[in-house]
Formats: sequence, C-alpha cells, structure tokens
Amino acid sequence: MAGHRPAHEALILSRGADFVHSWTIADLDPDLDPAVVARIEFARNPATTAAAITTWTASEITARTIAFRQESAVCDALPAGLRYRLMLTVPQTGDDLDICLAVGNVHRIQ
Repeated sequence: MAGHRPAHEALILSRGADFVHSWTIADLDPDLDPAVVARIEFARNPATTAAAITTWTASEITARTIAFRQESAVCDALPAGLRYRLMLTVPQTGDDLDICLAVGNVHRIQ
C-alpha cells in the first residue's frame, strides 16, 4: 500500500489532570530537524473538511521525541469523542512538508 498510515490511538484526558505525553519517533526514522513544528489539532468529526476547534503546540521537540504539556483547565474544556491528529510541519524551501503522525479520539477517564 502506498502512502503514510498514521498511528491510530486514543488520547486520554482526565478531569483536573494536566496532559503530559511524549511521542518517540521510530528507530529507523531520521532525527527531527530543529526547525520542526508539532501540534495536536482537535475537531468535532473526522471529515477532511472539519475545522480545528483548538490546537495544542508541542512544549518540547528533540531529535527523537515530541512532547506536549497542557494544563488541566485547558484539557477539561475538551469533551470525549473529539477527533485529534498529531501533525508535524518540516520547513522546506518552497512548500513545507506536513506529516500526520497519529490520529484518534479523545477518551475521558474520570
């Protein structure tokens, strides 16, 4: 099959808890460029035309990891069932390269 298939996994939030998570890139993948930007986009449905209702920017990016931290007040505003996607933007001459690394639903565990 041609094309990139993002990982499909739940993003778990709990009332009153900060979201702290790191994604590690695969051993065979090259190191991340220092200029890479990572974000998690949230939408109400999986349609490709669905507008992002909020976006979280990575708190830290190293050569091998992408880390996020969001305070509980921000997390508590997101309901279960939202769709998310983890996006990387790699700056390049001309058009930037946008890659979707992960997709899934928001789950709430209280």
